[in-house]
Amino acid sequence: MKILTEKILIVYLIIGIAITHLLPLPETIKGFIGMFSFLVIPYLVGNIFFQIKILKEWSNKIDIIGYSFVSWLVGNVLIAMVMTSLYALNMFDIFWFAYGLVISLVLFYIYYFYNKRNKNITSNHLIIKNTNIKYISLLLVVSLSVILFMLYFNPFPLWLEWDFFLGHNIIAHYITDLNQIFRTFAYIDIVSIIVAIDSYLFNHDSFTNGWMIAHFILPFIFFLGMYYFLIAFKIKKEIIFLIILSSAWIFATKETGGFFLAAPKTLIFLAAPFVLGILKLYILPIVSNKEIKKQEILFSIFIFIFTILFIFSIMSNKGFYLFSLGPIHYIYISLILIMFSLIALILLKNKKNLIKDYYLFLFTIIFGLVFIHIIMGLLWCSMIILIVFFMFLSDRYPIKNKIFLIIFSILTLMIILLQNYGLINISISNLLIPDTTALSFFAQDFSKRFDMLINMWPLVFWLFFFIGAIFILFKSVKSFIFPLEIFLVGIIIFLFILDVGVFRLITLIYILAILYVAVGIQLVYDILLSWNTVVATNKISKSIFYLIIAIIFLIPTIGMSISYINGWTSGGGNYSAITQWEYDAGNWIKNNQSKPENTIIISDPRTQFYVYSFSHNRIMPALETLPMDNYIFYLLLPEDSAEIYNRISIFIKNESLTKYHGPCVAKMPDICISDFSDEWVKREPNITSAIVLIDGRTVEWMNRKEKAKELFLLGTFFKIDKVSNADKFLNKFSNKTYFTLLYNNSEIYIFGVNPEPGVPFKIQNNSK
Repeated sequence: MKILTEKILIVYLIIGIAITHLLPLPETIKGFIGMFSFLVIPYLVGNIFFQIKILKEWSNKIDIIGYSFVSWLVGNVLIAMVMTSLYALNMFDIFWFAYGLVISLVLFYIYYFYNKRNKNITSNHLIIKNTNIKYISLLLVVSLSVILFMLYFNPFPLWLEWDFFLGHNIIAHYITDLNQIFRTFAYIDIVSIIVAIDSYLFNHDSFTNGWMIAHFILPFIFFLGMYYFLIAFKIKKEIIFLIILSSAWIFATKETGGFFLAAPKTLIFLAAPFVLGILKLYILPIVSNKEIKKQEILFSIFIFIFTILFIFSIMSNKGFYLFSLGPIHYIYISLILIMFSLIALILLKNKKNLIKDYYLFLFTIIFGLVFIHIIMGLLWCSMIILIVFFMFLSDRYPIKNKIFLIIFSILTLMIILLQNYGLINISISNLLIPDTTALSFFAQDFSKRFDMLINMWPLVFWLFFFIGAIFILFKSVKSFIFPLEIFLVGIIIFLFILDVGVFRLITLIYILAILYVAVGIQLVYDILLSWNTVVATNKISKSIFYLIIAIIFLIPTIGMSISYINGWTSGGGNYSAITQWEYDAGNWIKNNQSKPENTIIISDPRTQFYVYSFSHNRIMPALETLPMDNYIFYLLLPEDSAEIYNRISIFIKNESLTKYHGPCVAKMPDICISDFSDEWVKREPNITSAIVLIDGRTVEWMNRKEKAKELFLLGTFFKIDKVSNADKFLNKFSNKTYFTLLYNNSEIYIFGVNPEPGVPFKIQNNSK
């Protein structure tokens, strides 16, 4: 039996959109129905792209899982390119774009299916074969087991994640509410774009969509990618599912690198095992083909390096710095990548099909990864180029490469141990990413990085890793050599070179390391079976033996994860970056303002981001930067209600601070008015009102401003009745002449800033 997957996906879109608009379904049900479109819409768009004649023959050579991933990756990029291009040309409207996209997909596939029936068009990628159903079902079971465990600690809307609140969900609001694509610093925010489209089409809030995607879709993508990667290296399936289950426990409880993060960096992480599987299955045979000359491989590596360095040089040029530019400049990046792709194809016009396939594979992957996240994409693409180079060395010069790897491994281990014990001191140098990025807040010294690396996984993980790595080092298995070389390079970059965002690289290192854990387990498993022929030949005994090994491997992993969760919940808190009362307050604001996007929320930076994310209010520009951080503190600093009201009024009315105050703020001489140029104070004309939101975190943030940035990053929450000076701080807003108490749920207080002294702030119920 064969199932036409595209027909099912089109029917899903039509029925799903219809019932979420026509039936009075709960928000969570709409979110559950709509979450699958995160995969469906990009896949259908990418699948259309691969019907182009020049690509169709190439794409038919890929297996169903690899093809689905590449189609989804390309579909995301194409959607983002079209949307940002329309926005740059002032032609973007979310209604016409979202529904126009769905209508275009429906019309194309109706035409496609008609031609398929009448012209007998065949494709290897339109079907799901029965042989795959069993393994897909097992992956779903593994996914659900971990998801259900996490949902016990994180029921909706709780979430151990903050990137989505600190920007991505707010960007989605800008798209759906205002038809604006909010400026980002290192990428086109593909996650926000797809979430905005999905939530708009399926009639629910973007937060709900993001939460559902992160808790149900992203874990399954991770498990499927790990399965694909390990099966490409011919690891036994029973070992694969053991590895996947242990990986699930590890990464489900790591907020700095797990698969529950709905952010572009997570897509790079989730793409990594698929990319490694494709490289092993399709690039390695091409590189190993003796018909391809070594000059052609080396020339291709030069082309890819030149492409990456060219893009990176643009990022490093302050006159054309991507961190400070709008969506139109991403079109330039697209054109650059397309230009290099065309140049390569022209140069290869008369070459053999193998080398053409090789270029198409690599350019498609590089194109997609760089577009999703420029910094991490470039880093990962650099790794891909190194992988190709090490593939080449491993195949053409196996003995020399093996000697190099052994020496490289010993030197790397010696340097790490000597540095850790203080016998040498190699200073960390930030060679890869400009210092100005916001990720510099996460920079750590060597000892902290080393501890992070060691404590990321339990001891049993490292035991099997070294067994597998040593076995590969001294056994002639060429296809297993290059991942170990890349792993060592990644370790060096992680410990000594990359000065910012170090936690982001550790997830890529893990994907490579897990291969050797699997090799180690498989080796021990086979050796033990070889000692007992009775167990090896009896299915029941063999299953029991496998179960014992699984328990030995899983108990430390699960124990470490539970211990990590206990560290969060031991003080009576939630295993979540947000609280139920913040979610309730944000929804109250959304439902009690006629135009919430015209109202500014004033609170500590972390609470501001969270409540903005739930309420659809307008966000302050550059809220994460120090001047704006200080400015919020400046607004709430005075003890006198009238002075607080005066400062907030200046901010709302777009007036200059220097008109009312001297160069430095009283009681806080380190904050000067010069820090707040009129650019910081000026508001957009349609900002007409402000509300002040106070919870325990806000008061604690004001109490210890010298550690405010640390508090902002950690996202710690505090019960307001446990925080010192809470009553005193709240009393500043009790003067009804200037402020109106709008909402109080015993943990959060919301005060409206009166439009004029003595004129109460009015609310309007806007709930559906």
